Amino acid sequence: MKKFMGMICVWLLFSTAYAYEPGIYEKVNNSDDLTCKETIFLSGEPITLTGTLSISQSGKGKTAKESYEYQLSDENGNSVSRDLTFSISANEKANKQVSKVWELTDFSESVVIGDKTYTLEKYDFSKTVLDDVKPVGRYFAGNINLSKQYSYDGGTVKVLGSGSIYGYDTAWSKNETVSMTYTLSNKPDTGYAWSGKYKTITSQTDQKKVTYISNRPTEISFDGGYMLSESNLFTLRYSYEMPEVYNGKVLDYIVSDEGSYKFESFPVGTRLPNYLLKGIKGHWGEMALRQAYALEYMDEWDATDTPNTAVTRGEFAKIMALALKLDLEKKAEGEAIVYKDVQETNPYYKYIMALTREGVVTGTGNSRFQPNAVISRAEAITMMINAIGFEDKAPEPLPLLQFNDAASIPKWAEKYVYMANKIGLMQGDEYGNALATKQLTKAEIATMTNNMVRYLIEDLGEEYVL
Repeated sequence: MKKFMGMICVWLLFSTAYAYEPGIYEKVNNSDDLTCKETIFLSGEPITLTGTLSISQSGKGKTAKESYEYQLSDENGNSVSRDLTFSISANEKANKQVSKVWELTDFSESVVIGDKTYTLEKYDFSKTVLDDVKPVGRYFAGNINLSKQYSYDGGTVKVLGSGSIYGYDTAWSKNETVSMTYTLSNKPDTGYAWSGKYKTITSQTDQKKVTYISNRPTEISFDGGYMLSESNLFTLRYSYEMPEVYNGKVLDYIVSDEGSYKFESFPVGTRLPNYLLKGIKGHWGEMALRQAYALEYMDEWDATDTPNTAVTRGEFAKIMALALKLDLEKKAEGEAIVYKDVQETNPYYKYIMALTREGVVTGTGNSRFQPNAVISRAEAITMMINAIGFEDKAPEPLPLLQFNDAASIPKWAEKYVYMANKIGLMQGDEYGNALATKQLTKAEIATMTNNMVRYLIEDLGEEYVL
């Protein structure tokens, strides 16, 4: 999306890939255009316009181009016609972070309000974003600054804006939030100059939801199952302080007001498969296992398995790679076998290599992975925190861990246990123990992996979604 000045743009149902302009937009059926709604303040009072927005992209790799064309109007004859073109350059750093810079290369804008036509004469724009690429996806944060100058018959209007952009993009949810502050200054050729200000915060979120649905009839081959629904939530809030406008004249009295737009798309649901897992009915981990298998990041269960069957490091590598939806076919240039005990014939080879490639695991030392060893809670937690990308979020020095068995937590795992406890991936047992060295069962692994997915779907976005 682009940056607009003196305006609020409301968008519905589209990819957050464009979401660097505050607003929400809506996809038009059988059209490449989007419907767009804006509230502009150039005249000193809010005026709402609706119309279409066309977006085109070209180029890829380190350089790309984005173009935006707006045609908006209202029933009173007010209108906006705007064309913007940006070039985007991306530079990948050694730590997998990507620095992106947006440059405005072409612009034109004409705004008609009443008997005045505002023509955009000058537009300075700066946007820079840093992507931090992690196994689970990417986190990003950046800054936006802009300056627009319009001329009209009888004066000029200048709009200054600055703010921040931040968000994340994972296989389970996406968010982009833009927070901007604007000042608007009107300098007529004759009469008094005036100024005002407004703020916008826009949050756009795509997320999934997992729900268990019991079957109503009892005479059916399975008791119930899970449904995965996907929806989009778009929220914009604005506030402003502008001089009062009366009969076309701007008065000294300041009007303060606020408003918001919110849209949640109709959820699209997919019923998930119901797998027959013998021997789990009545077990404390029954529902956790059903969910993990329904979402198909757990898929191995034979006649000898029970909820208490141990899970190996190789098995858990497969579970994590599937839960993270990693590309199992991607290979680094010149990639070779890195573990002496994991050959290409190993059934978990591609999963272990994918996790290693993404930095989720590094093995157990001496160029070994030990795929057949039963995984411990500390090892599983370490992989999850590495996957989410929070391995360096723990404070230094690390506070004392609030578990009764803290002394038994391996030194290398302490910061991972701290972060897992902080974000809700694990809690102590009823006796306040972390049980970091405990070997894990299928029921326990299902519970922990479901907690990771729940975190990515629900908790991660708590600070982002308005």
